[in-house]
Amino acid sequence: MSTTTLAARSRRPGASSTFFAGELVGASTALDDLRDNFADVDAQGAWAYADEMKFNHGDRDLDLAELRAEAVEAVRIFHAELFRS
Repeated sequence: MSTTTLAARSRRPGASSTFFAGELVGASTALDDLRDNFADVDAQGAWAYADEMKFNHGDRDLDLAELRAEAVEAVRIFHAELFRS
């Protein structure tokens, strides 16, 4: 499948859950675990992400609270898009 076709399919409402339906069946537990690890700004995934960003980009003035909030929102959107119908 061409990149253009894949991109067009991914923009349709519900496209990700339709396009990846077979693959998501086997990965749903792992993806649910990912979502749970980023459930809120105090969850371990959000802290791990923020700590890693601070470590890797220590030369920048990064706000850990903002990084955690952004990580939570990104994973929430990612998971919701994969599993929307």
